Amino acid sequence: APCGRCDACAGPWYPTDIRLPTTTAARESLDRVGVPIAPRSLWPTGLDRLGITDDAGPVRGRIAATDQVAEGRVVARLSDLGWGGPLRELFAPDTDGRRVDGEVPAELARASLRVLKEWGWADRPVAVAWVPSASRPRLVESLATGIATAGRLELLGPLDLVASAELTGSTNSAFRVRDVWGRFAVPAAMAGRLPELTGPVLLVDDVVDSRWTITVAGRLLRRAGAGTVLPFALASVG
Repeated sequence: APCGRCDACAGPWYPTDIRLPTTTAARESLDRVGVPIAPRSLWPTGLDRLGITDDAGPVRGRIAATDQVAEGRVVARLSDLGWGGPLRELFAPDTDGRRVDGEVPAELARASLRVLKEWGWADRPVAVAWVPSASRPRLVESLATGIATAGRLELLGPLDLVASAELTGSTNSAFRVRDVWGRFAVPAAMAGRLPELTGPVLLVDDVVDSRWTITVAGRLLRRAGAGTVLPFALASVG
């Protein structure tokens, strides 16, 4: 029987109106873009047992400062409210479970330019390169070329993709490094141009997960002559 005291009988006791400042603050929070991506500074243990070496011997310990990328940015995390929704739709597989490739959607292209505008970097990038993708090549290329065109930056093109490199799909950091260690190479034309640049290189990818792809790819660019490498992607996992 109705008691006259509970919420169901007496109605809600708490405020139900939403004031304009609260609505405005929520809208601004959902529309916010730009999440920092911290650079890796240490190699995972066990790389020497996997045969990962460079010209100085086994790869272990701290990543040399001259090999590190700078702090990067993504538009948003896939788990975020707001821009996380369009990003989850973009990266959702089709009904057959395959990854969908295509041009970067206009709304995400505009959001990317907003991130770059609000970055607050010490030195503005002067050139754009991108990580070659086996699953979404059109997406990454259209994002990189669009940024270069809008910002009037030199378009360096993609790193070379070494097709013989094997991917294990492991979640272990050491195995992830092994997967990408020999997967990329700097093209000769890019290697000849990098030492001549007078500012940072923007390194574009679609999704940042473990950060080992951008760490290894950025290391190659720096060793080829890039002074600073700024990673940028549409989304991050987690």
